[in-house]
Amino acid sequence: MCFFGFLCDVGFAFTCRVCDPKNCPEFNPKDCKVGITKDVCNCCPVCYKNVGETCGGPWNMFGVCARHLTCTKPFSPSVTIGPFNDFDAEGKCYDWS
Repeated sequence: MCFFGFLCDVGFAFTCRVCDPKNCPEFNPKDCKVGITKDVCNCCPVCYKNVGETCGGPWNMFGVCARHLTCTKPFSPSVTIGPFNDFDAEGKCYDWS
């Protein structure tokens, strides 16, 4: 039990099951306009996200932007956990070039 929050260690955990491609959802590569990557567990194929699509979240659960795009997350001044300040944040894919 932790009485003083600032003395507690903050931990994040995520566990993937053993990869079995037979358990992957139905996937049509033709639906991927900007390329194909793997899901958060590096098992099943998923589409890269395109401009304006949702991305990020814990372990990029909401998706990963295509290589030429950036997942931009809203700034939240109320969240100050160092490098994890946007860890859970949902973003949108943008082309800043």
